[in-house]
Amino acid sequence: MAIASQVGIGHATVSRWLRSEAFPEQQPRQRMMALDPHLPFLRERWEAGCHNIAQLYREL
Repeated sequence: MAIASQVGIGHATVSRWLRSEAFPEQQPRQRMMALDPHLPFLRERWEAGCHNIAQLYREL
């Protein structure tokens, strides 16, 4: 199926969606990123004027 190849999903998924009466709404996945626990610190340092990514990385 050309659609599946173009969008990078399985043929069965495309077939199931084409048979459905409405577009299947999906909730965005909530994933925890490795930096999530450090975001408050990074925001604080950024707002304090430290915009050097290498420095912020060293401080972590």
